[in-house]
Amino acid sequence: MIVQINRLPTYMNTYFQKHTDIIEVNVRWNNYCDEEGKHCCKISVDSVDGNVNYYYDEVWDNIENIEEVLEELK
Repeated sequence: MIVQINRLPTYMNTYFQKHTDIIEVNVRWNNYCDEEGKHCCKISVDSVDGNVNYYYDEVWDNIENIEEVLEELK
């Protein structure tokens, strides 16, 4: 999902302002179950053009919407 960088936590917002001139980033999340059947989610944040990949993490539980992703990034 495309979001404006001002919706990101301050540390991410600052990073993108220093490394790009973009005002929007691509925030993606992918829910899945691991091999033990536990719910997990992969989260990534990168520039819309794909040139700057800033964040990637896996968290426990499923994420249902962008607000939950933004909260997880804090």
